[in-house]
Amino acid sequence: DSYTGTIKFTPPDDLDDRILIKKIDGHQKFSTQKSLDPKPNQDDTALHKDVIIKKVISNLRSIEEHNSFCEKARRVYYDNRKQEGRWIPCWHDIEDILLRETQTLGPTLDGLIQIKIPPAWSKDYLCSVDGSLIEIGKIFNCTVELAYPDENHLYTNFNISGPEISVRRLLAFLMETTPYIKAIRILKPQTLIRYVLSERRRSKLPAHMLSQPDKWTPTSLLEYVEDITAFDPSCHLLRFIHPPLSSTKSNYCDCIMNIIRKLIDSPITNSLFSRLTFHRAMNYFLRKNRLEYIRELFHNMKFIGIKCTTETYNIMLRASAIKEDYHSFHFILNMMLRDGFRPDGRTWIAFIMAVPDLEIKYHLLKKMKEKSLLSKTKTLQDVVEQLVEYDLLTSINKGQDDSAFLDEMNSRYGSKWLSVDVANRILTVYGRYLLTDRAIYFLDYMEQCSIYPDTWSINILLNSCSLSPNPLLALIKLISLKNFRDILEPHQETSRILFKMARMTRSYNMAKVVWRYACLSATTTSRMRHQVSQSLKKSLSAGKDHKNLIWGRDIGCIILGPMKQQHPIFLASKTSSKAFEDQSSSRLNLDSSISLDEKCIQEIINYDLQIFKNWRPSNPFGETLWLALRVDLAWKKQGFFSQKDLNWFIENTFYLQISDKYGEFKRVCWC
Repeated sequence: DSYTGTIKFTPPDDLDDRILIKKIDGHQKFSTQKSLDPKPNQDDTALHKDVIIKKVISNLRSIEEHNSFCEKARRVYYDNRKQEGRWIPCWHDIEDILLRETQTLGPTLDGLIQIKIPPAWSKDYLCSVDGSLIEIGKIFNCTVELAYPDENHLYTNFNISGPEISVRRLLAFLMETTPYIKAIRILKPQTLIRYVLSERRRSKLPAHMLSQPDKWTPTSLLEYVEDITAFDPSCHLLRFIHPPLSSTKSNYCDCIMNIIRKLIDSPITNSLFSRLTFHRAMNYFLRKNRLEYIRELFHNMKFIGIKCTTETYNIMLRASAIKEDYHSFHFILNMMLRDGFRPDGRTWIAFIMAVPDLEIKYHLLKKMKEKSLLSKTKTLQDVVEQLVEYDLLTSINKGQDDSAFLDEMNSRYGSKWLSVDVANRILTVYGRYLLTDRAIYFLDYMEQCSIYPDTWSINILLNSCSLSPNPLLALIKLISLKNFRDILEPHQETSRILFKMARMTRSYNMAKVVWRYACLSATTTSRMRHQVSQSLKKSLSAGKDHKNLIWGRDIGCIILGPMKQQHPIFLASKTSSKAFEDQSSSRLNLDSSISLDEKCIQEIINYDLQIFKNWRPSNPFGETLWLALRVDLAWKKQGFFSQKDLNWFIENTFYLQISDKYGEFKRVCWC
């Protein structure tokens, strides 16, 4: 099914803040979606357009205020440096260095050169860390891939792609260091089959809960650092583990850095550190915007005696570009030149990131083309990622449709400009302007290009729905797409946005499904937990006679359900994961100063929050969420919210089928 090949229907316009929503007994099916389609009149349509225009203007005003604040902060920063007597380089100074030192690359050889490694050397070039053939190729600005294997010897043939001058330098290096190596030119195209190295499946556990390797080697150390930096645990998960980890992201980054420091200080692992291991850690802290840790790792790298490469300095240049700090950028760039390394395409991309002015960005793009730096697909996509937002805004201001915009992008950048990061920038602009239909069309185009949305894409689309003047209508347009439902997963940000939209639209069934899937995946947010807790406290003080449904008072009771049966946490198999065994004992000791009712509330909520230890959902999140939302719409249409009392909704709201994670196969109904 394509993203646009599904039936769409419109939700009711008259959402009442007092009403709630839920499930039908036995998951009753609906005949058609058309039965839920109201027919809007012209007055409603005009009013809806007026609300959308006001919302878009409000969003743009907020963005302009933020950009103005950032520009003012930069001016103050540079003024302070000038008052201290420091010389502040301008972008012209950095551009002159890049133009002078960057080598102009010639024509590109795309897989036309194949090398044959002697079998005795194949293990070294495949299994070593910094000395692998793939990493050596990156140093020389080339791409090395596995080629069709020989019948007698596997993993001895490699294809080399890259600029001709870079390929020549790489071949010269290999000829000097590797005896009996052969290089041949491929005259006829090979079959469209790519041979790639397999990747390990990394464990999704917090860093201090991962077991260290039995034997330390450069490879095992690299894999261990990859494992501790690959998984970003939610605050929900960190809530149920022992110190030294707390429930804040910043402290978790500190814990990661402390682990790496211990490895650097240890005499056992100090000599096993590789350049690739440091790069992995530096890129992790770059994503977390912890620039001080990047500098510390760089100094440790120099102290240990590991030789840097252009990529090492590019990581630090991107860190400077985040703060748009020309002084730091200029200093690091000169350090790179003093160490004998030349700027490459990624260096120019970091400079484009550091420059706030749009005209200068396009000027630098022109210079990159003159230097033939855009021949590599990844470099081209990274450049487009920095510019596509402005290209799309220009297209929207011209009144171009989707096809015209995509044709213009293909003519400007070629056919390989699209990546998932570029797509996320485009979806962000569509969401900012509430162009849901164009976003859905673009999802189809992504699928045609074999580019598939990731978690960021999902959250961008959901957030754009929450900014819409009619969030329920926008959400239905999105979740009615089967392809979107198939990729929907309960990540922490996804759960936050959906729970917020459930509150905005008074969709109680949807809220219950989002809460329980978030508990099963340990992705609830602190705000979600606070809202449920406060709701239960209000329900205790409000009395038992509730005629109208009120979100702030009743959502907790409805989410927790009737509680007539034993909670699934007590029905789990005895064969459970040791990873979280007794991890919550120190966290669930309730404060003696709070009342007995509050203790009971915290205990009940903690039952839900700990269910991820032993249970998993039996059905996909997207399909279950779609069914719950349809039930909400049906109940709204039938007027149940003004006819039924709170107890009826508690008894009939949506329930989930969950399965035991460990031991024998067991499925129960979580009402």
